[in-house]
Amino acid sequence: MNIFQDAEDVAGRIDVDKITGDAREFWRLAKELRPRLGNKAYLLDSFLSCLLEGLATPSTGSVVEDGFAYGCVLRSLCSEVLDGKESAETLAHPLYQTVKSYIDEHPLPYQERFTRLSIYYAALADDLLRYSIAEFTEEMRAVFGEIFDSIRMRDLYHQLITLLKETDSVETLNSLIRSRFQVADAASVFLQGMNNEFLYALTFRDAETNKQIFQLLLDNESV
Repeated sequence: MNIFQDAEDVAGRIDVDKITGDAREFWRLAKELRPRLGNKAYLLDSFLSCLLEGLATPSTGSVVEDGFAYGCVLRSLCSEVLDGKESAETLAHPLYQTVKSYIDEHPLPYQERFTRLSIYYAALADDLLRYSIAEFTEEMRAVFGEIFDSIRMRDLYHQLITLLKETDSVETLNSLIRSRFQVADAASVFLQGMNNEFLYALTFRDAETNKQIFQLLLDNESV
């Protein structure tokens, strides 16, 4: 089955009825739980506040830009190594030796510099992925560590399920929050930003052969 049959298959579909339905159910359930908690209803408010503030930071826009920026770093590394004009910053980069070794060991016959650059970028994209995801994870731990108190969240969660004498309501509330407010998590957004730069490389067309980079990669077994 072709999963990319039309524009919506590529751009994605949003089930508005489900999202709005989950939103209504979220408000209904949250309002229902408050009186059940009595004078401890403030614990639910604290739980929701902590969770919603955590989901709001960082912004999706900044995360996708970060992913794109990491992709640009690899392009810059490949470019400087290809030209033999490595800056001090490039020489100190953790991926420098990987990039240098690969380019030195895989000479390419194409005349267009940007074609060679794009092929090297595509060939090294997985190395960048491993490096950047590790870096991004550490950055997110630092960011969320400042605004998301995981110990406090776990404590509030256990207090709520103890007072309610059941876990289903809080679990349902969590699921509804994710459905309505976290359509895509930060890691996925970051990766898509990286993939955008990767796709630009794969779809660049070489003037000499009139082929796109992904075609040249398929033609070249040594890359």
